[in-house]
Amino acid sequence: MVDRLFEAMSNTQRRRVLVALLERDSREDVPIPEAVHTGEKTLTGLRREMHHSHLPKLEAMGYVRWDQDSQTVTRGPQFEEIAPLLQLLLTNEDALPDEFP
Repeated sequence: MVDRLFEAMSNTQRRRVLVALLERDSREDVPIPEAVHTGEKTLTGLRREMHHSHLPKLEAMGYVRWDQDSQTVTRGPQFEEIAPLLQLLLTNEDALPDEFP
């Protein structure tokens, strides 16, 4: 299970999605990619990357539910599996490299 957690966390965009979900109410939709867009990539490029790679992976792992029509995600059935790791990292964010999340 640890490998699975770190696989999900191994990409900046996936980490941002997971952190966005952690920081919101458990039933709240997160607009993708707007909620994780930081300006380093174009919104169109980020949307394509999220659609073809990151969201399918997170959904397959059960960490997110992805509504392709509304382009939103909510916490998936396995989100509580990764939530403690996310919380630990956020609590110690000042000790982590600048690129976190």
